[in-house]
Amino acid sequence: KLEQRIDERTMIRLNAAAELQGRSFAEAAALLDSGAQSRTQTERRFLGVLFGPDFWRLTWEHLVLVFVSLAGSIAVGVPLGVAAAKWPGATQFILGIVGVIQTIPSLALFAFLIALLGAIGVVPALIALFLYALLPIVRNTHAGLEAVSRGMRQAALALGLSTQDRLLQIEIPLALPSILAGIKTSAV
Repeated sequence: KLEQRIDERTMIRLNAAAELQGRSFAEAAALLDSGAQSRTQTERRFLGVLFGPDFWRLTWEHLVLVFVSLAGSIAVGVPLGVAAAKWPGATQFILGIVGVIQTIPSLALFAFLIALLGAIGVVPALIALFLYALLPIVRNTHAGLEAVSRGMRQAALALGLSTQDRLLQIEIPLALPSILAGIKTSAV
């Protein structure tokens, strides 16, 4: 709404009032109407800013970002972990890729995603959180499935269970504590 209405000097003055002089954003905006720098100011305090009027909206946005990205990471990470455990030739490749993604600094990843998507906001944040959550889920799923004892696998085979049934009814339930630990690490 203020585009083309505020010159550069005024914008610098308003930003300085808010950031350097400690005025609230409302007080800084009031300077725009008055055209003068009022000496009455209320100091911004940490708790006042933290629990400001946008606290619940920002909390909701944070929770949505976390849960949506975590759900996507679970949906992709668990099958990748299963693939890494079941296909030994793919193990190094899968764990290597998610490991490399984890080592990319967040600022670099955001810069890349913003340039790639041409937008700042929720979508790059969701993609970045999704990518960073993959490694613990994939690694723990792989480790949990690898930890299932040979005897349990042979018992499932002796019962005549198909490969899919062995995975779903024996191996994944036994690996579940490890898988959930990876999900918990990603959520945190």
